[in-house]
Amino acid sequence: MDNSILRAQELARIGREHDLAEVEYEDAEVKIRLQFEAPPAPGVSEFDPTLLARFAMPTEPLPAAATPGSGSVGTAAPPRGDTINSPLAGVFYRAPRPDADPFVKEQDSVGPGQTLCIVEAMKLMNEITAERACKITKILVENAEAVEEGQPLFVIE
Repeated sequence: MDNSILRAQELARIGREHDLAEVEYEDAEVKIRLQFEAPPAPGVSEFDPTLLARFAMPTEPLPAAATPGSGSVGTAAPPRGDTINSPLAGVFYRAPRPDADPFVKEQDSVGPGQTLCIVEAMKLMNEITAERACKITKILVENAEAVEEGQPLFVIE
């Protein structure tokens, strides 16, 4: 079998195993570029009216301590300690697939470069990684929840 076909098969295997969006390889003889379709996000294809209710404007005035989108009423205080914030707006995922274990859990110690979560933006899965060794003390976002650029995702120490 041709070496370029074997290389392409190996790159395809690696791309699928690691849920990559794209793999590219080039040498003097061949250039191979593979793009993978991301699996559909869970529940995105069907309309869920409860999601819309989260963004509805309240009919009663909010207490002074609460702001829209801050979670439960009275929890508008910013998280204590250092945080890891979302670098972009999108949908937060704790695991690479719905049936997989989460990348991290509360109280996990992580190292630099370790994947913490994925933020999907415009059908691209963006891995968010730890910049330094730290301990995840609190996860501030629910799985499959929309996040904004700069929004705190994790409290760390």
